[in-house]
Amino acid sequence: MTNTTTPAIAEPTTPTTSGAQPHQGQTRIEIFSDGSCLGNPGLGGWGAIILRKDASGQIIKTLERSGHEVNETTNIRMEMTAAACALESLGRVTAEPITLYCDANLIPNTMNRD
Repeated sequence: MTNTTTPAIAEPTTPTTSGAQPHQGQTRIEIFSDGSCLGNPGLGGWGAIILRKDASGQIIKTLERSGHEVNETTNIRMEMTAAACALESLGRVTAEPITLYCDANLIPNTMNRD
């Protein structure tokens, strides 16, 4: 992954303002995702690391997901796949704040659109 990331804040089940911080004692989820392809279009792959942190910022649980496309694909498709698969891997709706870090501006722009 690259060092340039833009956070995308997904709204929890109870609406909060974009970028809201966890409540006292509340856990949170941070996702770092990336996707790319060789050529555009070309062969591509994606990866994501999902971290659940306690209120002090200590990592409670780590989950890694990755995949690839056997057919020709595009860079943005792999970026979107990484973010979508990471969110799907959470398995259930949660009230925990979720921050998704990625280097594709399309994702946070879409998630944070008013």
